[in-house]
Amino acid sequence: MRSIQLGHGVIWKIAWHPRGHRLAVVAEEEGIVLCDMDGNPQSMIPRPDHNLGDVSFVADGEYLACGARDGTVYLWRVSDGSLVQTQKKHTARIWSLSYDSTTDSLATASEDESIWIWRGKSLEPLRRITIAKPYDGMKIGGAKGLTDAQRDTLVALGAIG
Repeated sequence: MRSIQLGHGVIWKIAWHPRGHRLAVVAEEEGIVLCDMDGNPQSMIPRPDHNLGDVSFVADGEYLACGARDGTVYLWRVSDGSLVQTQKKHTARIWSLSYDSTTDSLATASEDESIWIWRGKSLEPLRRITIAKPYDGMKIGGAKGLTDAQRDTLVALGAIG
């Protein structure tokens, strides 16, 4: 068994290349490190200004997508590590990415309670999905007898204050 030698920081996420011959490692200090099957680092994609989170290979491994804490999605070309595209539609940390090769679509899920669907190779935004909150649209502007904490809770759950 071999180990991958990186810096002293945290490893946030990993993703297998679709053909299984590479592993993308999101490391706190290094950024994204591409390793071969023996754990040897092959190349590095420097960490941008924002901390990175989840990572996914896109388009049969030709590209690598990664979400950041500030809600930005990055797309790099794996062959040369060049940054191809960035998009920022989320307003908070991206926790998860998933790529579907049959539709060339990338999905990102964020702390802002939304999911964005993107065209995989270009990061063109295709649609936004949100989940309804329990009190969406409930008007509480004239409600009496609510404490500040109750009002804040209702607004957090979708009520209109």
